[in-house]
Amino acid sequence: MIISEVQFPIEVKPLPYLEVVSPEGDADYILGEPLEIEVQLRQAGRPAKAQELFRDDPRSIIWVTLTDSQGELVDTIRLSEDPQRGVGVFVVQTDLPPKEESYSLTAYLAGTLTSGERYEAWAELVDFRIEKSWLTKILELWPWFAGFLVLCGLGYFFYWLTLPVLSGIIQVQRGNDILGEYILAGRRKLKVRAGKGCPIPLPPDGPQKRKVVAKIRGRRSKSPEGSIEILPSISYQESKESHDFTTGELDDSQSIVVMDEYELTYQRYR
Repeated sequence: MIISEVQFPIEVKPLPYLEVVSPEGDADYILGEPLEIEVQLRQAGRPAKAQELFRDDPRSIIWVTLTDSQGELVDTIRLSEDPQRGVGVFVVQTDLPPKEESYSLTAYLAGTLTSGERYEAWAELVDFRIEKSWLTKILELWPWFAGFLVLCGLGYFFYWLTLPVLSGIIQVQRGNDILGEYILAGRRKLKVRAGKGCPIPLPPDGPQKRKVVAKIRGRRSKSPEGSIEILPSISYQESKESHDFTTGELDDSQSIVVMDEYELTYQRYR
């Protein structure tokens, strides 16, 4: 038996398809700004002209749908050809959905080919996300931040009111020589410094030009008679070589020695 081999010529025609240019896959876009959608009609890996492939009006063959993360349809949009952008380029500008979440764009191509056949290409899918700008996020948080600052300010104000009000004079002397005085007034901590422009000098060849040698703040203290009085609570450096502070309390006319040889004496107002 002889079976004759019959060959038929088969012509393979490349079919048109779409390529989504914008939005880009997995990209983030700013809420409130317009979104440009751009696709390109292609055939055999190259841009193609819709008029050479389809009998239909080019404005009717390409459209996109937007769906949210739950799969709900948000919008259906037709695209128009823009020859100034290039061959086969279809674009449209639209407002982004007014919600911060992930979205999917599906591009469709369907129409009647010049050969008379009805054709529908595979849909092209792109996922992207809409997010608020950093400025919008800051503005949304600002009322909370401002409220927090107000609460902190009020808290510090009431704490400040609870601090004891100190009055009197701190006298600085070396031996019998009075080098200077510091007036104690209000709730603020007084810092006694040594160095240039201060009653207590520092060695001119030393590494420091100025440094704090004592810190004084008012403190409530109970007297032997049982009454509450405000006395200076002082932290001070006893020697020139010391880096640690010693804490003590001064009563009227009492003194402490700082930097080995300088006396700080507290005098109440008479």
